[in-house]
Amino acid sequence: MNQNEIKITQNEWNKLLLELDELGKALLVLKDEIQLFDNLIEENTNAIEFLSKMNEKYPLNESLFPLGGDIYVHTAVTDTAKVVMGTGNGIYVETSPEKAYKLIDDRLSKLKTKKESEQKRYEEMQARYNEIDSLVRTISAQRKPNV
Repeated sequence: MNQNEIKITQNEWNKLLLELDELGKALLVLKDEIQLFDNLIEENTNAIEFLSKMNEKYPLNESLFPLGGDIYVHTAVTDTAKVVMGTGNGIYVETSPEKAYKLIDDRLSKLKTKKESEQKRYEEMQARYNEIDSLVRTISAQRKPNV
């Protein structure tokens, strides 16, 4: 027996494999959540850009209105004094573009903070996954019979 050989019971081995599997699944879920944050950040950034154009009295003669299912119609925006925005839970309010801008900017800040937190969790979990994966590979190599 090599003095560098790692000694491990079958129960400990099974626990390592289970933890590796669970971490792998959790990493996939976190990766999807981070992608959702990216999508929400992009959507809110686009809304802020559009609201900025409205505040600059940018000509909004032609716009696309989403019907759903990736289908749009051309429309003209005639009144930009008020906008309707979703506040969550299916609730919509009519407000000024300036107030909507501030609310979306606040939302954007919170989304970025949450994404950073999830990204940090992902990196920590990935490091643990890599550590266990390396240990499993080392033990597996030691367990193989010499041919």
